[in-house]
Amino acid sequence: VNASFDTEVKYELEGYRGQTRIVSALDRSVSFDLQPIFGQLEISSTPSAEVFIGGKYTGRTPIQLDLPAKQHVITLLTEGYMEKKKKVTVREGESHKFDAQLVSQKDYRLSASEPHVTNSIGMSMTRFRHKHMTIGAPRNQKGQRANEHLREVDFSRAIYFGDTEVTQAHYNTFQTEKNIAPRADPSEYPVHSVSWQEAVAFCNWLSLREGLTPFYEIDGFKVIGFDKSSIGYRLPTEAEWEYVARYAGKKKPTIFVWGDEYEIPENAGNLADISAKGTVKIYLADYNDGYAESAPVGSYDPEPSGVLDMSGNVSEWVHDFYSLALPENKENNLDYMGAEFGPSHIVKGSNYLSADWTELRASFKETSNDGRIDVGFRIARFIH
Repeated sequence: VNASFDTEVKYELEGYRGQTRIVSALDRSVSFDLQPIFGQLEISSTPSAEVFIGGKYTGRTPIQLDLPAKQHVITLLTEGYMEKKKKVTVREGESHKFDAQLVSQKDYRLSASEPHVTNSIGMSMTRFRHKHMTIGAPRNQKGQRANEHLREVDFSRAIYFGDTEVTQAHYNTFQTEKNIAPRADPSEYPVHSVSWQEAVAFCNWLSLREGLTPFYEIDGFKVIGFDKSSIGYRLPTEAEWEYVARYAGKKKPTIFVWGDEYEIPENAGNLADISAKGTVKIYLADYNDGYAESAPVGSYDPEPSGVLDMSGNVSEWVHDFYSLALPENKENNLDYMGAEFGPSHIVKGSNYLSADWTELRASFKETSNDGRIDVGFRIARFIH
């Protein structure tokens, strides 16, 4: 303080009315008694949410508050939705409104998702947003089997779907990390001879490896249930598998992966062809894929969906239990996952031993529980 003159001292603090004092050379100290100033803030949101101001809980929306006239950090939280945070400046004597439209975690995950991803073990996957369709086949379709019941299905959740079948190299990574003796040399050929239980154990392992909640509930070596809310890895459902095989990338569902023509296009997949002559009873004499048995995944042209090997190579486990029960007229088939229980599971798709039109159709299905030399699997997971 200047020793010869009085000095004006002003003290201000955000949210309070500032004060000024005149201080002389004789004053040893000066004190201020600031009075708070307020404005009003009306906070609303859809849906209703808990309100935190500066990290302190203050109620739920809609709410009207008298707040100090300064900048505040408003945080809105509600289960199933993304946190909403915003800085709001309240001015003295004024009324302000903050109306927030919260984004669900489901919508956020979908909007933030990429069309193509590669997971932690190098498996590429494609995003699909399914449309309503009919799975199965009509009785008058050439090659139709009695178990291919027509069923209307619809989808509310987008998925990532494996571009190829799980390879021996992918499966060996699982076995090595689980301290299981590998069943084959690591290669890009599809893994085969795995049971349905082993396939879902692989899915749960991969989920845990990436910090995702496992989809399957496993007690010992037995699956006892599954968590539909999980975005962890799983087997595709029959409906999802048929959508990708028959509808994705097309104007309408088709009989075969390649279309409706009872004629196999060049490089369509690894089937029982001329190169398999002598190793199979029936073969396609006018088709040559270059492999007598299975081929490395991705050896053939991408299909209309953009994925690979939905025709041939190995057939594939899907999630669903096998059932011969006829669909009910009022059955709810939104995000259909098949029967809730059953003695065995569905196998979809043709393989390198397939040569007749019945097996080559995308609606064809078999049933088993045990591993087979011509059956492998691919993976899927919900995005949201």
